[in-house]
Amino acid sequence: MARFKVVPLENSPDYLVLRTAMRMKTALYRTLFGSGLRVSPEQWSILNRLWEKEGLCQSELAEKTSRDRHNMHRILGLMEKNGLIRREPDPLDSRRSNIFLTQRGREIKEELVPLVEDFGDQVFAGLSDEEVRQLWRLHERIGSNLEILEKAQGGG
Repeated sequence: MARFKVVPLENSPDYLVLRTAMRMKTALYRTLFGSGLRVSPEQWSILNRLWEKEGLCQSELAEKTSRDRHNMHRILGLMEKNGLIRREPDPLDSRRSNIFLTQRGREIKEELVPLVEDFGDQVFAGLSDEEVRQLWRLHERIGSNLEILEKAQGGG
C-alpha cells in the first residue's frame, strides 16, 4: 500500500513546497528591491556563490545556483551591466568566460547579508532552532531521494 496518497492539489506536498518557494522568492524580491539595491533573488544567489569562490564559469554557476544555462546568461548580462560582475576569458579554454566580482559586487555584500538574514528571521519566526534544523534535514533527505530517482530514470 502506498504511503503517498493523491490528495486535492492544495494539500499535495509538491504543491505546498512549490507554493512556499514561490512566496519566499516573491517576498525576498520585495525585500531586496525595497532596499533600493535592485538585486533580484537570482542575482543574490549568484553573488552568494561568487563571494564563496570567484572565477567560476557560467555552467558551474548555473549548476551551483540551480538555474538553467540560458537563464544564467541573461542574469549575468544584467549583473555585468549593473557593475556587479565582470567576465574574463578562460586562459585554458577560449570558449569559456570566468565570472569575477567587481569592487561593487564585493562591497554590496555588506548591505545584502544583513537584509537577507533579517528576511530569514522573519520567514522562520515562531520556529525553534531545532525545527529549522529538522526542516533542513527533511529537505536534504527528500533532495537525496529525488537525486536517486532521477538517476534511476536516466536523468541527472
